[in-house]
Amino acid sequence: MIFVLQFQQQEDLVRYLRDELNQEQSQYQKQQRQLVNLKYHTSELDAEVDNLKMKLKSEMQMIKDQEHHISTLEETIKQLQSKHQGVCDELMKEKSQAKDLQLKMTTAKNKTTSHAEVQKYEERLTELSTQLNQALKNNKENIKDLVTKDEQLIMHEREMDVLNEKLQDNMKEV
Repeated sequence: MIFVLQFQQQEDLVRYLRDELNQEQSQYQKQQRQLVNLKYHTSELDAEVDNLKMKLKSEMQMIKDQEHHISTLEETIKQLQSKHQGVCDELMKEKSQAKDLQLKMTTAKNKTTSHAEVQKYEERLTELSTQLNQALKNNKENIKDLVTKDEQLIMHEREMDVLNEKLQDNMKEV
């Protein structure tokens, strides 16, 4: 009887241990599936991070290119402003010379100097008037160039603002 009871207990123990083993195996398989899923999601996230890094690098290069272009435009504007100032200075000089010649011509006429001298002053005055007109024309062209470059600079600055916003958004995503 004792043997039967011991045998019964051992059978119960074996059944219990088998059930526990089955539960452990089931739990192990479940954990393995979860591990596979986690590895899959990790690889997807790694790919997404790599993609975002490449996108960020591309946008950083685009911003760098835009900054270089803006710098070039600013330099061009400075050169145009300098050229404009030179034309204005030349214009003032030509106006001054024209006034001097006008005064000399008037003085020459009043003193009834020789006709050749008056004609020489008139020719010089005509020449200076032509130069003055050319300087005015150059001045207008320089002003147009300056306005165009200012508009381009404003456009590029707006593009830079948009790119910086995108960059900030991408950096938040990373």
